[in-house]
Amino acid sequence: MLKQLVKEMEENGETRGRGQAPPLLVDHLVKISAACPDNLRGLRDRALVLMHFAVAGREHELAFSRVRDCAETPGGI
Repeated sequence: MLKQLVKEMEENGETRGRGQAPPLLVDHLVKISAACPDNLRGLRDRALVLMHFAVAGREHELAFSRVRDCAETPGGI
């Protein structure tokens, strides 16, 4: 089934995928942070977004992270 769809796409000149994703910039992070509510849920969301960016993590890596996976050091977490 998939092979047939790919063949039809190629015949029609369609390409698969959406191309390279644009980079996430610090300006975007500032806007994301500003959009988070000023409560514990917003604080959690800000922390997750910034940690995800800092470690260049994938969704599943962030989803499986636990407090026990983090350690406080003099330089930060």
